[in-house]
Amino acid sequence: MKQAIYLTLLAIAGTSLQAAHYKLTNRTTEPGFFSEFHTLLGALDFYETNPECTGLEVDFQFGAFFDHRHGRNYWEYYFEPINIEKKPQEADQDRVKFKNWMLQSYFPLYAQYVLSRERSAELIKRYIKPKPHIQQKVDQFYNQHFKNKYVIGIHYRGTDKYLEAPKCSYEAVCNAIDPELSLHQDAVIFIASDDQNFVDFARELFPEKVISIAMKRSTNNLPIHTPNSMMYDVGESAVIDYLLLSRCSQHL
Repeated sequence: MKQAIYLTLLAIAGTSLQAAHYKLTNRTTEPGFFSEFHTLLGALDFYETNPECTGLEVDFQFGAFFDHRHGRNYWEYYFEPINIEKKPQEADQDRVKFKNWMLQSYFPLYAQYVLSRERSAELIKRYIKPKPHIQQKVDQFYNQHFKNKYVIGIHYRGTDKYLEAPKCSYEAVCNAIDPELSLHQDAVIFIASDDQNFVDFARELFPEKVISIAMKRSTNNLPIHTPNSMMYDVGESAVIDYLLLSRCSQHL
């Protein structure tokens, strides 16, 4: 049923497509970072599979993570630019924004529910490259805390996630960790979370096992990814967390 809805959206949106180099901008709802990441994955798949899309450029000029001190395109704060062409010799053609809201809304849904993990991984490997200063921080943390260790990765969104799905209790998450620790007694637990209270809870329950990056976290159940003067740092922490999660031995 879901896939049929997504394909219907694409069919409707596709009626207004033209052969052009498309510019992917932010959705007007100003979603979170990884909702935009899903949008990009859907657009990359569209670029590779549709002849109407002769090129693709990522240009995120506003949104929760925009900070004019770091440039006009917040995607490029953390990742290398994406500006790709099927025919580079035609790079001077007009750029056309994805103006059709149905198509723009289709991309994240398609990426989240239809794209396979294998296809997503292929697109990420081909097009999405962290900036050197991001990769350096990831490598330093990995070498200090992960190298030669069994790492259990936990991603816990403890503030606004309840708007999308039922909230999972601290106890339920930590109970799921116990069987892994019984199998890997020397394991460490890497926690990626916006909820400082959860990190503290896990540290008390698993002394000297829990590791996490130093970052701003919520202590009052309010989301941290809303516009404020620290949004560059919040975005950087999110990117570093996801890159480290990708290098864990097991995910819960």
